[in-house]
Amino acid sequence: MNKETIARQQITIADVHDGEKGAKGDTGARGANGSNGAAAEFYRLQPQTEKAIVASDNVLRVNLEYTIEHVKGAQISVETGAAQGYHLIAWTNQGVFLTMTAGRVNSGTYQMANYSKTGDRPDFINIELRDTANKTLDRRTVQITMEAASFVNVIGDVRETVSQNGKDITTIQQDARGIRLQVESLKSGARNLIKGGQLNRTISRAFAMVNDGELTVKLKPETDYTLTVNGRISSSAWDKRQMLRTYIFDKSWKGFMVDCDIQATSDTTNSITFRIPKDKASVDNTYCFNCYSFPNQLPQGKNGDVTVNWITLTEGTQPEKAWIPAEGEDVYTQMSKAGMEIKDGEITLTADRTKIRNNKGEDIAVFNEDGTVDARRILMRCRFGNITFGEVDGYPNIILANELGQPQIMLNHRGIVNKYGVDMKLINASRYFVSKRDGKAYLGVNIIVKITNKGFQQNTYGGGDIKLTATLDDNSHENITLQLGKQYTGDDKAIVAATTPITLKIGESGELIYGGLFEIGSTSGGAVVAQKMSYSVRSVYYDTVVTKSYVSELGGNNFSSDSGGNLINPSNGDEPPAVTPVPNMDV
Repeated sequence: MNKETIARQQITIADVHDGEKGAKGDTGARGANGSNGAAAEFYRLQPQTEKAIVASDNVLRVNLEYTIEHVKGAQISVETGAAQGYHLIAWTNQGVFLTMTAGRVNSGTYQMANYSKTGDRPDFINIELRDTANKTLDRRTVQITMEAASFVNVIGDVRETVSQNGKDITTIQQDARGIRLQVESLKSGARNLIKGGQLNRTISRAFAMVNDGELTVKLKPETDYTLTVNGRISSSAWDKRQMLRTYIFDKSWKGFMVDCDIQATSDTTNSITFRIPKDKASVDNTYCFNCYSFPNQLPQGKNGDVTVNWITLTEGTQPEKAWIPAEGEDVYTQMSKAGMEIKDGEITLTADRTKIRNNKGEDIAVFNEDGTVDARRILMRCRFGNITFGEVDGYPNIILANELGQPQIMLNHRGIVNKYGVDMKLINASRYFVSKRDGKAYLGVNIIVKITNKGFQQNTYGGGDIKLTATLDDNSHENITLQLGKQYTGDDKAIVAATTPITLKIGESGELIYGGLFEIGSTSGGAVVAQKMSYSVRSVYYDTVVTKSYVSELGGNNFSSDSGGNLINPSNGDEPPAVTPVPNMDV
């Protein structure tokens, strides 16, 4: 998917040929001023890759690749870069230097995370070609551009940006339409002089632009300008040996004229740098722009179609790699036309329906005319935590988190949901029995804890978070802490429950067995012990507390089992359905 890019600073700078030996402008077999350029010799940078883009993840990525060209008259050769010879240096306008490799291709990369929130974020990258004496031979400046998705981050930072760049701002003008900053110290910014240069037109008639409403531009004499054109020709035009010709000319056709040609069937960019002599300048310095199939075969024949995608005309000798806006076509003007206004540190959007869409083409937030906001999730950051409004498992939720981002409480269709919310039931599987081994009476308190996860995240239970205490209800009020995985049932293996911690997803249930042993008395010598023992069990899991009272008979149990030794239907309540007496058992 093609992504719209928005330039934070539009910057270019003219080539500086300090090593030039011929007359200025003599860069080929014929110089721009018409003189013989055979003596011209200099070194210059030839870009292979120039990218400085802030992507939707708010990361600035810079990738630079250049060859060093040695121009001598009409001959051009490639010089191999070397640290002690011809070499490149690069640095941001904030003074951070990039590491540049030397060789046939000289390259360097750079990254900056969280670009829009970084106070010393750069606006452009400087690149210089230097000789063995470290003298500058050529210089380029690469502007930093931002994809539309990342530009949203900077909009929220307008006031801060003005403050940080205050030293560069000469004039601040405020009117009813907003704030205008006049930056005098950044005069290297490139501006397209042709308004309406994004043409995207296919034509075959001669002078089609003039016939349909011409494009005009004001140009100064004795000033360097560069015309850059992007377009292609059809296979029909190719067969007719035609080309896409673009003209800048004096409308009278008696003065200055320059053209730029493209003869390729795929989108191609070509440029030409020119200077208007004073003796050929138009009276009012106004020139026309036009493009069409050349040579024209009308009316005798038929022209092949040619397509012009965009044109730029900039002051200086640096061609553009992509279309850049003219005055009134920049992003702020376009935003204003679309109903977006930046004024007094405020951003105003005027629309009946405003959408925010991700790179997958999905609408993730919609602001409606009635003031409602449709969004999957809304995050409100606080000093000591945050609140999230959003969808979880298809249900609406409000989640409160602490300063570490850990959820603490949730409000959803079930009401207020605690992080440690559970449904906890106790199933009594205890035994009161006499041991044949030592003749002592024991109360084995065995409690199955049935846990259902009612929280808003997966949790593990039984790792010391559940605490069970059993207390005898006789006058001794003796109590013990029940231990996970302990069972006191004699030889009966009917209790089936987890003896290690269990992990449950939201809504899942599981069982844990906790046990402890009371010594009630001894039957040695015919002594008599109580036939029944009453006791209570208290289970605590964070804010959930369950207390139950039970009675166990000597020689009986508090559960029934099937022939396989499994507890019968323990999920129907906190008590098994029947009590079946069994003989005394050893422990």
